[in-house]
Amino acid sequence: MPKIIENPTPAILKAAKDILLTEGYDGLTMRSVALRCNVATGTVYNYFSNKDSLIIQMMMDYWNQYFLVIDQIDIEEEDFYVKLSLIYEHFKRFTNDFHTIFLTQSFKLGYTGEAHANKMDFMVKLQNRLAKLVHIKSVNSTKSIADEEIAEFILANFVAIAYVPNYTYQNFHKILIAILG
Repeated sequence: MPKIIENPTPAILKAAKDILLTEGYDGLTMRSVALRCNVATGTVYNYFSNKDSLIIQMMMDYWNQYFLVIDQIDIEEEDFYVKLSLIYEHFKRFTNDFHTIFLTQSFKLGYTGEAHANKMDFMVKLQNRLAKLVHIKSVNSTKSIADEEIAEFILANFVAIAYVPNYTYQNFHKILIAILG
């Protein structure tokens, strides 16, 4: 008999993430999540209307945590390039966890509506955070490229590095030093 869980949302999200990481997008079903949590399938549907809404919530939770990590990195007394590397490492963890969804499945939502808006919101926030970091780096330098343009370049390269196997963070790092000094 399924058990009653006081607050099932965290357990549902954890089970869904575990299934997603081990069995992929196609292996993730509302039924498999319910079985993993030992609750009725209807219980999962009470909290998430479908698999995509469950995945969106997992990503939103990750993104919220990611910005807390960036806050922590911001206050550390580290060099710009060390901070940038740390921010990238956490970005890479996210792309590793959700790689299949972004690239292969394209979310099966057609990347419209809520999923697209959430992704764009995340990317804009991340680009703005990178621009602030670049601004601190560039306060005492003379450059002809705006902080926002450099942040856009950095973010585009984060995505490229995460998804293009022969392009490494080390290559990007060398190029960025050549550009920014």
